[in-house]
Amino acid sequence: MELGFKQWRVLASVVNLFVFWLLILQTVGVTPYLEQRVLELTLIILFSSITPLLLMGSQIRVLTGFQGSMSGEQLTFLTTALFVVPTVLLLESFTPACGILILPLLEEWFFRGLLLSTLAKIDNSLAISVSSLIFALTHFFHYGLGGFLWPLLFGIIAAVCQVRYKNIFLPMSLHVFWNWWNSYGDNLLAGSGLTYFGGFALGISYVLSSLVAKIMEQMQAKKRVFW
Repeated sequence: MELGFKQWRVLASVVNLFVFWLLILQTVGVTPYLEQRVLELTLIILFSSITPLLLMGSQIRVLTGFQGSMSGEQLTFLTTALFVVPTVLLLESFTPACGILILPLLEEWFFRGLLLSTLAKIDNSLAISVSSLIFALTHFFHYGLGGFLWPLLFGIIAAVCQVRYKNIFLPMSLHVFWNWWNSYGDNLLAGSGLTYFGGFALGISYVLSSLVAKIMEQMQAKKRVFW
């Protein structure tokens, strides 16, 4: 933990997030309609963000990659999302868009953006383990054991990526692609209009933008050497 950082801020943030996680469990386990669940989860996560951001604002921004100017990966992800998400919502049914585009963004911001970043102020291994387990338990109470193991595996992968690269848009992209693959990957020819292409586009946005950013960095490095 950083020198001089008050431990009570971490404790208060964790308690806050645990309480709101219980609300998420209630919403996921009881609300039968996906659209209503997304709306409720949006409000829950919005309010759950207030306390950690007030107590640990700069620390969370650093660990999620929001600190300073946006990188190429972040800018490309947001640009893609601004085109993909409204298009899917306007031209296709809301339900596929919820499961493939909206829920992954909400879940990643809560579990990796807030919970993991808060616990990482104590220990990275603790943050990865606890955030992944709680993420998997949320799915367990809704889908049973079959819905626990895969989310646990994905949660660990997403958490490691978040700790390693400190860019919340990477696990968001992975999560979108993961949900898209589970929905349409078994029969790519079936598709589902713009949700099919939108989920794919948003899911690979980080990978493509990362390659572009690396190429630009190399070009800038060569330019500096040349001059």
